[in-house]
Amino acid sequence: MRDKLSIAQFFQGTSCTTWPVQLLVFFGSGLLYFLGGFAGLAFFDPERDFSSFWLPAGVLLGLFMRMPATCWTAILAGSVVSAIPTNLLYNITPLYGVGFGLIESVGCLLSALILRRVGGGKFAFSNLSQTLLFALIPCLLMPAISGALTSLFILPDSDQITLMPWVTWVLSSSLGTLALAPVILTFGRSQASCSINRHRCFEIIAVVLALWVATIWVFWNTSEASQNTHPRLYLSIPLMLWLALRFEQRGAAVGALVLSLPTVWLSTHGHGPFAMLELDSILINYPALWIFLFVIIFTSLGVGSIIAQRQKAEQRTAQTEAYYRETIRHSQSIVYRRHIRDKKYDYVSPNIEELLGIKPEEFSTTLLDEIIEQVTMRGEAEGMPHGEAVKLAQTNKMERWQADYRIRTRDGRTLFLADSSVLTTDENGEPTILLGIMHDVTARTIAESALRESESRFRLLTEAAPILIWMTDKNGWCTFVSRPGLIHLDLEIDDVLGNQWCRYLHPDQRTKYVKTVRSFFSERKMFQMEVECSLPSYEEPVWLLTGGNPRFNQDGEFAGYVGTCFDMSSRKADELNRQRITGYLTAVARVTSLMLTTTDPDDAIDAVLKILGQAASAHRCYWFENKRDSNGDIIACQRAEWFDERFCKPRSSETMSALPYEVLLPGGYNLLSSGGVINLSDDEMTPALAALLAPYNVKSQLVLPIFITGKFSGFIGFHDCLEKRTWAGEEINLLRAATDSLAHAFERRYSEQQRLDLETEILHSQKLESLGVLAGGIAHDFNNILVTILGNAGLAQEELPPDSPAQEILAEIETAAKRAADLTRQMLAYSGKGKFFVSDVDLNSLIRETLQLLEISISKKTELILELDDKLPIIEGDESQLRQILMNLVINASEALGGHRGTVIIRTFMQRYDAPLRPESPGDEVLPPGEYVHLEVQDMGEGMTDETRQRLFEPFFTTKFAGRGLGLAATLGIIQSHSGSIYVASEHGKGTTFTVILPTIEPQMGQPTPPGLFLFDDITPTHKNAPPLSKGTVLVADDEPSVRRLARRLFERMGFEVLAASDGREAVEIFQLEASRITLVLLDITMPQLNGLEVCRIIRSIRPNIKIILTSGYNEHDATAPFAGEKISGFLHKPYHADTFVEAVYRALS
Repeated sequence: MRDKLSIAQFFQGTSCTTWPVQLLVFFGSGLLYFLGGFAGLAFFDPERDFSSFWLPAGVLLGLFMRMPATCWTAILAGSVVSAIPTNLLYNITPLYGVGFGLIESVGCLLSALILRRVGGGKFAFSNLSQTLLFALIPCLLMPAISGALTSLFILPDSDQITLMPWVTWVLSSSLGTLALAPVILTFGRSQASCSINRHRCFEIIAVVLALWVATIWVFWNTSEASQNTHPRLYLSIPLMLWLALRFEQRGAAVGALVLSLPTVWLSTHGHGPFAMLELDSILINYPALWIFLFVIIFTSLGVGSIIAQRQKAEQRTAQTEAYYRETIRHSQSIVYRRHIRDKKYDYVSPNIEELLGIKPEEFSTTLLDEIIEQVTMRGEAEGMPHGEAVKLAQTNKMERWQADYRIRTRDGRTLFLADSSVLTTDENGEPTILLGIMHDVTARTIAESALRESESRFRLLTEAAPILIWMTDKNGWCTFVSRPGLIHLDLEIDDVLGNQWCRYLHPDQRTKYVKTVRSFFSERKMFQMEVECSLPSYEEPVWLLTGGNPRFNQDGEFAGYVGTCFDMSSRKADELNRQRITGYLTAVARVTSLMLTTTDPDDAIDAVLKILGQAASAHRCYWFENKRDSNGDIIACQRAEWFDERFCKPRSSETMSALPYEVLLPGGYNLLSSGGVINLSDDEMTPALAALLAPYNVKSQLVLPIFITGKFSGFIGFHDCLEKRTWAGEEINLLRAATDSLAHAFERRYSEQQRLDLETEILHSQKLESLGVLAGGIAHDFNNILVTILGNAGLAQEELPPDSPAQEILAEIETAAKRAADLTRQMLAYSGKGKFFVSDVDLNSLIRETLQLLEISISKKTELILELDDKLPIIEGDESQLRQILMNLVINASEALGGHRGTVIIRTFMQRYDAPLRPESPGDEVLPPGEYVHLEVQDMGEGMTDETRQRLFEPFFTTKFAGRGLGLAATLGIIQSHSGSIYVASEHGKGTTFTVILPTIEPQMGQPTPPGLFLFDDITPTHKNAPPLSKGTVLVADDEPSVRRLARRLFERMGFEVLAASDGREAVEIFQLEASRITLVLLDITMPQLNGLEVCRIIRSIRPNIKIILTSGYNEHDATAPFAGEKISGFLHKPYHADTFVEAVYRALS
C-alpha cells in the first residue's frame, strides 16, 4: 500500500518523472501564478497602468527553489500558459502576456540556478552569504534584466522613450520576490534551532500584530507632506529585529511579508510618506519605498541568519560537548586536568570510580603512585626510565607525556592504563596545567601479549618446521616465507617475495597453476595441488605439494592466503617408480599370459615386443637370434622389432639380417653369454656402434640376453630416441622376467618338439627294435637250420666217395647254405648281434684295398674318385664290418646313377667338434665333443624324396625291384655298434651324400673276446679228418632237435658217447646224474627253462673244471660277454661246417 504524500514532502524533493506528477505540477504552478497575479490587482493603478507589487515573481522563484529540477519544465510551462489569463486581468494582450510570462519565468529559473549552484542545494538564509546572494541575484540583477527585455515589447508601441515601464517592472518584481520568496524558502525546511511552543506562539502573534498595526498607523495617518512622518517609519525596525532575533529566518520572513503588504498597498493608494499620487511622485517615492523595505527586510533577514548560524554553532558545540561527555562516561578512559604548581586535580571524569573504584574527589598523584606497579614509557621517552622521563618533563622539554601503567586496584584487579597528556603554559611559557587522558588498555594489552605469544609460537613453528610456510596479501603477492623452507630449496627471500615465485614454476604448468590459484583467490576457497618447479640448485625437477587457506582480518575482510609447501620429490619419484614398476609387472603378466596361451610363440612375438617396449618407455624393441654363418662363426640376425612411429623409423631387415657381434655389439657376446646386460647411452658407445645407430637417433640402449634350454640364443634390445638414460636394476630384473617368460615359451615349444621327435624316434626305434628282434630271431632260426644243412652236407660228402655224382649236388647245397649264412649275417648285423673282430684300422688303406672289389661290384659307367686325407688317424673297429659299410654305400651310390654315366666320390677327413653332435638317424646316440673321422660317399644322381629319406634305414624297405632292404639297415647297425653316426644330405635332382662319423679314441663297441676263448665261425674247416682224442661222454644241450641229431652224429663219429638235452633244466638233471663220466658239454646259449649261462653256472658248481663249448647264432661278443670269467673252452657260431665242429672239439680237449 502506497504511503500518502504530504505537501511538504512533495515540495521537498518529489521527483517529476511520471506524467501525472508533471501534470499536477503544471496545473499547480499555473494556478499559483494566476492567484499571485490576481492578488496583485489590489496593488494595480489603472489610471497610470502599473502594478507596484508583482507577487507571481516571488511565487515562481519559490517554486523553482523548492521543486526538483525534473519539475522545472512543468513549472515553466504552467507559468507561461497561466501568464495569458493573468495579464488579461491587466488589459495586456495574450501575445504580450506570453512574452511577459516567458521572460519572467526564465529570469526566475536562472536566479534559482545561480542560488542553488552558488548558495548550496538547501537555500534557507542559513548564513549571511546566502542572504546577500538573495539580495543581489533575484532582487536586483534578474529583475533589471527581465525588465529591460520587457521594455523591448513596450517601446515599439510608445510614442516616447521613458524609464517608467522599466522602473515599475524592476521594483514590482523585486518587491514581490522580497516579500513572498523568503516565506516559501524558510517554511517547510527543518529549523531545529527554533522550536515553537505555546509561549513563543503567543509572542510571535503579538509581535506580528504589533508590526501590522504600527505599519498601518504609520502609513495611514501620515502624508507625504508631513514633516514628522519619517521618524515614525523607524517604528517597524525594532519589531522586525525582534522577530529576527527571536524567531530567526522564519520570523524575519514573516515580518517581511507583514511589513510589505500594507506598506506597498497604502503607498500605492496615496497614503504614507511614500504616497504615489502623480507620475513624478511615483518616480521618486516608489524607489524610496523599495529602498526602505529592502533595507529593513534584508537587515532583519541578515540578523536572523546570523542568529540562526550562531544558535546552530552553539547547538553543535553543546552536542559535541554532550557527545564527548557521553563518550568519556561510557568509554574506558579517565580524563583529568591537574595543576602543575600544587599537583592537584581540579577535574577527573566520573568513570574513574567505575574503572578504578576511586571517587573523582579522592584521586591524587599520591594515590596514583600507590596503585601503579610498573611504568613503561612511550613516545618521546620510549625505553627511558620513569625517573628520567619525569625530570625531562619538568624541564618542559617534552611535548607529550606518554606512558603505560600496570595498576593494582583496591579490589585486587590488575589493569593496564595508557596515559597521554600535554602541558599548557602561561604567557611566560611556564607550565600551568596538565591535560591528559588515561585509557583502559587491559584488553588490548592482554590481546597484544597473546598476539606476541602467538607470533612467537608461529615464529618458532616456522623456524622448526621442515616445510615451507608462506603468506600472501589479498592480491596474491607473497609477503612471508619461512626460512627453513627457503634453506631446503636453496633460495633467498627476495627470490620468492611478490610474484617472483612464478618464474620457478615449470613452463608447462605455469599458466595452468596461476589460473587455478586466481580462481581459488576469487572464490576464497581452500586449495591443494601438486606443482612441478625448476630450481637453480637442482638438476632434476622438484615437486612441491602446496596448499593454502584464506585468511581474514578482524573485520572479516579477506586479507590473503596462508599455506605450506612440502617437498614431495622423493614421494613423487616413488610414485612414478611404483607406476613404472606396476607397468613392468603388468607387462610381465601380459607377456607371461600371452606366452602361456599361445600355441606358437612366433605368432605372438610382435605383440610381446610392443608390450615390453611400451613398459620400458622405449621407442624401439627388437629381438636378435644367434645363427652361424658359412664359416661356422656366430652372427646375430634380427628376427622381429616394434618401434614408435612418432620417434623412430623402421630398420632394414637386410641391414640387420646377419651382423657379427663385433659390429653390432662390440664385446657384447662374451658379456651377454655370461648373463650380463648392456646398458649405455650414445656417448658410451663405440664409434662403430654409434655409426650403426646414428641414422636411427638412438640416445640410449639396453640389451638383455635370452637363454633357451640353457644356451645363449640371442637378445632383446631397447632404444630410447629422446634422452640419455640408464635403466635401473629393478627395471632390468623385471624385463629379465619377461624375457625369461619368452625363453620359457620357446623352451616349451622346443621341449614339445623334442618330445614329439622323441616319441617318433621311440616309435621308430621300437619298430626297428621289433624288426631287429624279428631279424635276429629269424637269423638264429636260420642258423639252426643251416647248421643242420651244412653239417649233414659235410657228413654226406665224407661218407660218399669223391667221384660220386652226389658230391656236386652236396657242393651246391653247401654253397646255397653259405649264401643263406651271409644273409643271416646281415640280419644279425642290423639287429646288432653280428660278430665283431676289433682291431686298429687304417680307413684309407681299407678303402684302397677294397677299391678293386668295389670297381667289380658297381656299374661300368660309374667312375670312382678318391679324396682321401693323408693325415687321417687310425680308428678301432671290425675291418670286415667297415668294409661292408663301404661296399653298401658305394653300391647304393652307383645304383643311384640309374645306369647313366657318372661319378661317385669317396672322401675321408678328420674334424674336431667343440659341441655335442646331435644325431640325425634313428637310434644314433649324441656324440660328445672331440675328433672324429669322416667317411663321405657322394653321388651325382637324382637324389631322394623326403618320404624316401624318412624310411631310408628301415629294414626290408627298398626302392629297387630286386632289393632286400637290408643293406642300409645293416650299415646303420654296424655304425651304431662302432659308436658312430651317419648323416644324409640329399636334394631331389642334385644327388646324395652319406657321411659316416666314427670316433678316433675310446670306441664304444661291444666287450672284447674273453682271454683264452677260441672262436669258430668260419664254415670252412681248417682241420679235416681230425682224429678222435679219446673216449668219453659228452653232453649236448640244444633246443633244436636237428642240431642235437647233427651233434650226436659228429660226436659219435669222433668216438664219444652222447647224452642229449632239449632244454636247460633237462641238461642240469642229466649232468647231475652223469657228472662223473661227462668229459665235454656243448651248450646252446638260448634255451627254454634255463638259459646257457644259468646251466653253465650250475654245472660248474658241480664240476668247476668241466670243458664247455658255447654255440649260438648271435654275435659272439654279445653271446659270450655274460660268460666272462667262466673259463669257456670255445665258441661255435651257427651255422658251422662239420670239420669246424671237429676242430672246435679238438682244440677244447687238447
